[in-house]
Amino acid sequence: MSNFLRKLQKKTPEDIYDILKTVFQILLIAFLVVLIVYEFTPLYLGFYPLYLLFAVVTFGASVIFISQKLRYTKSMKMSSGNYMLCCIAGVVCTLGVWYTTMVFGIISYLISVSSGFLVTLFSILTLRKSLPKKVGT
Repeated sequence: MSNFLRKLQKKTPEDIYDILKTVFQILLIAFLVVLIVYEFTPLYLGFYPLYLLFAVVTFGASVIFISQKLRYTKSMKMSSGNYMLCCIAGVVCTLGVWYTTMVFGIISYLISVSSGFLVTLFSILTLRKSLPKKVGT
């Protein structure tokens, strides 16, 4: 354990940011998978999925806190694959929201299309915002 702590002390803030970002992404995916399994199967998982949400929020807040301490200024170049991924996320969101709100009738189309548009727009804006590369201090 002390060897691990010595290695961790030699890490730069960028390395710690990358580690926390990766752990956050893994926890977020695990939480979503557990939530889907918990929602659609009557199996008892042994714990409530919101316990995992606490870890996701904690690591997400630490990633945001550390990323604001580092200054990032290099813009990301968007490729057609990135735009396609954002559009696919918007379509999946549209279908999911429509399936959930279809009991409301015609208004469900408006709700689902607007939510899909917002997901697509925010995905593109988030991807274009910045790369995790430190340019200067």
